[in-house]
Amino acid sequence: DAGITELLSPQSATGLTAGEPVSIRVRNCGSQTVSNIPVSYTLNNGSPVFGMISGPVEPETEITYTFGQTADFSSTGNYELLVGVNLPGDESVANDFITFGISHYNSVVNMDNSIVTACSGLFYDAGGANANYCDSDTLTCTFFPASGLPKASIEFRFD
Repeated sequence: DAGITELLSPQSATGLTAGEPVSIRVRNCGSQTVSNIPVSYTLNNGSPVFGMISGPVEPETEITYTFGQTADFSSTGNYELLVGVNLPGDESVANDFITFGISHYNSVVNMDNSIVTACSGLFYDAGGANANYCDSDTLTCTFFPASGLPKASIEFRFD
């Protein structure tokens, strides 16, 4: 039994390109050493890209694999990346395919007293991506949609 455990790259970010490597982590969940594990990815329901993990991969261990063909994430927006393994005789198909959502943001905004016009972006508190904000911060950031539409959509995630 082999299964996808993680998408290592690409990850949601700004600055994604037309040549993004697709790297995954695959686990041998079975009790036998496996070799020649077929893997694939499909971007936005397009044509699948195939690869082969030659192995061997010992039981209960993981291996990192980077596909030989890169993927195009150059346009800002949301993408759907379906990644899978297709090991013949696989004992459990439940872990064979995983769909990952990837976003190419066009900007990064740190909270300050400003007006932001954008269609997408990463929004951080005043501390930015790697620092804390001050307890006494009283800031107002106003968002407007760049597309001319009458509304903006903001998703808050607390990681």
